[in-house]
Amino acid sequence: MVVVAGIYGRMGLYDIGGNLLEETLEVVKDRPGNEIIEVTKGFGNLCLQERNYVEAIEWFQKSLDVVNKNPATDPGTVAETKIGLAGALRYTGSLSEAETLVREALPVLVAARSEEHYLVLNAQDSLAGDRPDPQTPQTHTARKGARSSLSRGSRCCILI
Repeated sequence: MVVVAGIYGRMGLYDIGGNLLEETLEVVKDRPGNEIIEVTKGFGNLCLQERNYVEAIEWFQKSLDVVNKNPATDPGTVAETKIGLAGALRYTGSLSEAETLVREALPVLVAARSEEHYLVLNAQDSLAGDRPDPQTPQTHTARKGARSSLSRGSRCCILI
């Protein structure tokens, strides 16, 4: 369902994608490890698609919090989560923190996936200088006048 939710996000149907992720999270929330990480990462990615960078950071951080409780988590999944968090941080202007995460995650991601993996290529591009201008504010959280479909009040509290 995480993949389907991502497709809805790419189509701009954030509410439908968010609802699918919410339903999936309800099912997997009591299971250990990777399933919860994948769903919280899915929320983070959906927030990135919606340009809701602050909430994306929260979701990727929740994913990393689950990783810290489950040391057996696949290293590639951890690296993907860090890359996602770095992307959100980058758009909020936290460039040095984002770069640190990318440099930490990139070798692990290459080893776990491949040098041709799309996240590896994107991360390499970001390190090569494809970054937003730090003088340009990038802290908006959604389309102007739009209400976030991924309301913190409902979904973020599920994991607490």
